[in-house]
Amino acid sequence: CVCVCVRVCGCVLSSTEPREAPSEVKASSISSSEIKVTWSPPNPGPGRPRGYEVSYRKDSEQEESGKKTAGNETYMMLTGLEGNSVYLITVRGFNSIGQGPASTASTAKTRKDREYTTHTNQSCIDRGYCIYSLIKHEYSHR
Repeated sequence: CVCVCVRVCGCVLSSTEPREAPSEVKASSISSSEIKVTWSPPNPGPGRPRGYEVSYRKDSEQEESGKKTAGNETYMMLTGLEGNSVYLITVRGFNSIGQGPASTASTAKTRKDREYTTHTNQSCIDRGYCIYSLIKHEYSHR
């Protein structure tokens, strides 16, 4: 800790780690392998964050992954995730002194991987409606 003398010779902390967690953490599935995370920064005051760390893990696992973002960004795209899986996500601020508390966990489920069906029936090919049938099948499952 660094102190600065004031007139009454007291010490004032010039810097501290973030004291509050980010709020309004929201996670939403973008695809089968991506989740968008957004949050609101903590109230201004001592220990202002210089960046954020987003930690996430699959609901069924204990091992955590984390990604850091610099500056005042209040969103992050998590990529390379497994499809049809629930993820627990927290956000915490950090600065040169240390890390702040983690937010309340938010959850999001990645979308299912797309499943395509193909017609191998020769009569389908002869009649020319395979493409129409495949497109119709895809739209009915969105």
